[in-house]
Amino acid sequence: MVGAGRGGRLVNISGCHDTVPLNLRSAYSISKGGLAMLTKSLALELAEHRIAVNAVSPGAILTDMNSASLSKPEPVSGSWRAFPPTVSAAWMIASAP
Repeated sequence: MVGAGRGGRLVNISGCHDTVPLNLRSAYSISKGGLAMLTKSLALELAEHRIAVNAVSPGAILTDMNSASLSKPEPVSGSWRAFPPTVSAAWMIASAP
């Protein structure tokens, strides 16, 4: 993108655990936190090239693999769960010109 000189957009897909740690999942939380900081750093570095860098950080995404655990009441007040179309819509908004 820098070489082409036309600007652009980068959208990273992270997760809510980029700011909210998971018990007994420190490596996962660290990787999400690292992605959040990479997004912020690249946003600063690439701004002069008209390249916007953002992240979409959804909560738990309902899939076949985790549907049983997500059918239980929410363990934390104020937490939310995403559905794949919701995440896609957020990505589309973040990547729009």
